[in-house]
Amino acid sequence: MKTKRIKTPVSSNLTPEEAEALAYTISKLMIGERQLLADLDAELKAVTARHSRRIEAVRHDIAECFPKLQAWAETNRATEFAKKKSIDYLHSTIGFKTGNPWISLLPGWSAKKSLAAMRVHTLLKHYIRTKEEIDRQAILAKRKLLDDPTLASVGIRTGQTETFYLDPKATEPAAVQNNTQEKAA
Repeated sequence: MKTKRIKTPVSSNLTPEEAEALAYTISKLMIGERQLLADLDAELKAVTARHSRRIEAVRHDIAECFPKLQAWAETNRATEFAKKKSIDYLHSTIGFKTGNPWISLLPGWSAKKSLAAMRVHTLLKHYIRTKEEIDRQAILAKRKLLDDPTLASVGIRTGQTETFYLDPKATEPAAVQNNTQEKAA
């Protein structure tokens, strides 16, 4: 069953003074949000710095041990991995995963040479992409040179929207932080 989205009506019956007061409130909240995000970022940097040496040491140890195990597995692939692609140990599973298929050019072949050969090959010519599409970026770049009737004659129009914004000025962040903490309590 589909539910209908209910839009809450927003009153625009504000006086200029009420609009300024509302903009002030929103500015204070946005400045407070920026301060909280800056505090969070500082704490994250401190935690990262505190753990980075240990993490690097562990990564170094892994990088030292992993190739040894991989070399053993590749050397003993025929015997140890003959029936299965993996071995289950108590604390881990090791094995060989099949990766995604890929295509590459053979030595001595370029993409241009390969495409030319594919064009004449009966079975492979169907695997060449040809994609025509409207070059929107080029039209937007030249939109002042292209008039609306010309674009309309091919079913295209250009447009641009305006979005309302509020850009707070950095004042009174401490008052906002205190106000936010009072609401949280």
